[in-house]
Amino acid sequence: MWLIIVCISSFVVGLASFKFSLSKRVLINICAPIILTFCVVVLPGLLDRQKEEFIWRLMAIVPSIFCGILSAFLSAIPINLLSKYRSKKVLRPDK
Repeated sequence: MWLIIVCISSFVVGLASFKFSLSKRVLINICAPIILTFCVVVLPGLLDRQKEEFIWRLMAIVPSIFCGILSAFLSAIPINLLSKYRSKKVLRPDK
């Protein structure tokens, strides 16, 4: 469940960052999954008293960060498709 939350949230943050420059977008797409992983996986694991749950949460850190960064960068695909569609529409307006 943590992985799904981090991936979807990272994708949404990646989509929301389309107005920024490329360098800021890259920084956002790398930092957002790390911060989300810390908030969703690490903090609840530190506050939980069950050792087994804490071990599972520790093992979920690396895949969560990796999938979050991947989904954040995959959010560039709809942004590029939308910008290409808009540029074609501007070049060839409907009659």
